[in-house]
Amino acid sequence: CGALFLALFFTRDIIKDRGTINRFLSIFEKSISATSMESTLKDLTKKPHYAGTQENEEVGKDIAEKLKKALGEKNVKIYNETY
Repeated sequence: CGALFLALFFTRDIIKDRGTINRFLSIFEKSISATSMESTLKDLTKKPHYAGTQENEEVGKDIAEKLKKALGEKNVKIYNETY
């Protein structure tokens, strides 16, 4: 839920097709509930995941998989930068 919100927030200027934006907003609105938010936060915070660690990489992969499941594989592009 949180990952979907962030994806929508940061890509709203990139996505020019209003139908796509509306579809993503509909998915987001349907996925919001106190239970789903609690579950997502528990998953994200079950162990420390400091930047640059393997645990952080795993959290990123989990978020990517949830986005792919919610939005469809072809609608999600993941950029993983190494500095």
